[in-house]
Amino acid sequence: MDQLSLFVVALVVDVVRPGLGLVTCGEADFSGSIVRQDGRYLVESEAGDVIARVGSYREGAVKLARHHGVDSTVLDVTVEFERIEL
Repeated sequence: MDQLSLFVVALVVDVVRPGLGLVTCGEADFSGSIVRQDGRYLVESEAGDVIARVGSYREGAVKLARHHGVDSTVLDVTVEFERIEL
């Protein structure tokens, strides 16, 4: 993973419904989810392990990247909200 610290790593948080964001990172080959609970967000690994509690989707993506050994100073985090038709 040391080689990834030399590059900008793109993370995408796809908010598929209120309170649920799916995180993907193609360059480092990991994913996870961010789930709203009690006013905060739980950050879960792809195995379902809770690795952090944070205040935003963006902060959750950074925590997940750190969990996988990616330097947070080189992250490009995009949060995309699905358009929900009512």
